[in-house]
Amino acid sequence: MDKLIKTLSKFAEKGDVDAMQFLGRIHFDLSDYKVAFRYFDKAAVRGCTPALFQMGIMYRDGLGVEKNHAKAMDHLMKSGVSEDEAQLLLGY
Repeated sequence: MDKLIKTLSKFAEKGDVDAMQFLGRIHFDLSDYKVAFRYFDKAAVRGCTPALFQMGIMYRDGLGVEKNHAKAMDHLMKSGVSEDEAQLLLGY
């Protein structure tokens, strides 16, 4: 796993959005939420909609960030989720 993370990190440093997203997912699965959020944020800034979705879930659940339903809704909507779907995901 360390070799994979190291290799992906090299690609992410060069701006590879897929590598950023994948690193976020790896760190999320390892429960390293703060690092995961940083990678998702880097990918989201570059237009990665799955990263925006994951950030919305992290804001919803307070994983690596403080819970914030407004930010969760914003990120979920930017990821392409409809307002109704976002509200369901947020428990409204």
